[in-house]
Amino acid sequence: MDVLNVVTAVMAVVAVVAAIVVAWVVTASASPEADALETLARSEAVLANEARAVSAAIDRTEEDRGEALVLVDRLQQPLAALEGMSDLEALASLESARSNYEAALGALRIPEKPEAYTPPTVDEQSLASIGTAIDDVTSRTTALTNLADEVRDRSGEMRSLGRGFSEAMAAFADTLPAFAETIIEENPDAEESRRDAVRTAAAAVAAVDLTAPRSPGVLTAYAESVTALREDQTRAEIEIAQRLAWEEELRRQQEQQFGGGQPAPGAPVDPTEPTDPPGPTNPEEPVDPTDPTDPTDPSDPVIPVDPLPEP
Repeated sequence: MDVLNVVTAVMAVVAVVAAIVVAWVVTASASPEADALETLARSEAVLANEARAVSAAIDRTEEDRGEALVLVDRLQQPLAALEGMSDLEALASLESARSNYEAALGALRIPEKPEAYTPPTVDEQSLASIGTAIDDVTSRTTALTNLADEVRDRSGEMRSLGRGFSEAMAAFADTLPAFAETIIEENPDAEESRRDAVRTAAAAVAAVDLTAPRSPGVLTAYAESVTALREDQTRAEIEIAQRLAWEEELRRQQEQQFGGGQPAPGAPVDPTEPTDPPGPTNPEEPVDPTDPTDPTDPSDPVIPVDPLPEP
């Protein structure tokens, strides 16, 4: 935009000089028409050059706006994909800023390029005809100065809008690493490489300028890393459930095989369960008093035995 400032100053000087020269040549030149024609030619050359400069500034402003509109449009889908992967309030605030930025860019009125100057037919022998042509160039120079100011204003507005959106993007990006850690904690059974990938992707979002053309890709990479982490957590949970189900089925089959909940041979016995006291290892059998083989049967007669004679 410094070029526009130079253009404005030069055109103002040219207009003043042209008026002075016209007045001077009328009074001091031996051939005022020839001098006036020379002044007209120089003024037209300056006007043409400066018109090209202003037109180039308008092209750059239009190009910058077009690139900004493309970026905010490309950001819409990656940001929508971050729902459930980022702070809800911060994401909503950013989407509002993105939508407002897009609307403001679309409503920004950038001036049309100046019409091409076509030198008029001048009666070279008529000072009045030449003077009219010089007046026309002066009028166009003034209009070009105003146009340059307007282009500069619109460009400034667009830069201001861009700064506001950039600040909103940066504020959102600052919240992402902390939220990524909560996601990592919610998926403890996923592989560590998946967890590290989420942490790295979140740090990349926080580090990059999200108003740069590559920002949609950085956001998409983060969303994909979170999706991969959650899918791996689901896989791990399925494997854990399958293992637990297998262990339960194995326990059930063992109970059925050995019946009544008795442990398999060699299985440890719960020491807290009560047990019956041990019985005698060799109990004596009772004697039947009616058994004829019993020598002490009371029904047998008692035979007296003589005592031995005393010596």
